[in-house]
Amino acid sequence: MAKHYEKLDSKSRELACEAAMTAAAEIINEVCGTEGSKVVAITDKGAKLSFAVPPDVMDKINRNPKITLEEATETLYRLPWSREWSAGISRMVYSPERWEAMPAKEREEIQKRLIKEKLAPALLA
Repeated sequence: MAKHYEKLDSKSRELACEAAMTAAAEIINEVCGTEGSKVVAITDKGAKLSFAVPPDVMDKINRNPKITLEEATETLYRLPWSREWSAGISRMVYSPERWEAMPAKEREEIQKRLIKEKLAPALLA
């Protein structure tokens, strides 16, 4: 049986994969998510991660329509969900062992940077 995706050039394949991941994330959010959550996609170095942000987190960001990136970063860092999200991403990047062995201050800096550079801009978009 022919695999139709093998006939795509690299750019077309990338676009098809992006569309498929976005559609899958939206379906997962629709079926498994709760009202008020938001599907967010973050792309970094060719990798794309899609996930649903819970409504209580979105409420904190949406409460102030003029919220700045700095304010959003601080607000998000205070929320347990955002800290766990950034810690989970960091465990995948650094390995659980390396992550746990890092000094707390270094882990905090990495988490704040992830929230500021990836999560907050995606939620403000």
